[in-house]
Amino acid sequence: MRIDGAQINFKMIKEYPQETFIPIRRRFHFDYRLYLFAAGAELRIDELPQLWKVLAGEMSFVGPRPERPEFVNILKDEIPYYSLRHSVRPGITGWAQVNYPYGASKKDALEKLQYDLYYIKNMSMFLDFHILLKTVRVMLLRKGAR
Repeated sequence: MRIDGAQINFKMIKEYPQETFIPIRRRFHFDYRLYLFAAGAELRIDELPQLWKVLAGEMSFVGPRPERPEFVNILKDEIPYYSLRHSVRPGITGWAQVNYPYGASKKDALEKLQYDLYYIKNMSMFLDFHILLKTVRVMLLRKGAR
């Protein structure tokens, strides 16, 4: 589940099997789902199912990435203005995704929030186009923020 711009939970089409997060040395048998998940994530085609959410109007191509509710509940209490990132529709890609590497700490969430707030303040077709070009570059050349 993720939280979208209207603070409504919606089910993500892309669900990761829990086995993918088990360290390799703790896996005792080959599971083809893990191989397919790793290949899809490396090629970034694991984002394609979210196109249905865009076509349904629940997401947009560009915007702050939706976050899991348990993280939102913690971060909105600990980081000022965190809720402002939910004032626009979530996106498949965003300013924070193409400019900041993946992060899992509160410090990373604060940094990404700054990118999201910049995007919200400066939303335009030109900025969306620029973000989409940077996203294509990351996908095709495997360079840029990860």
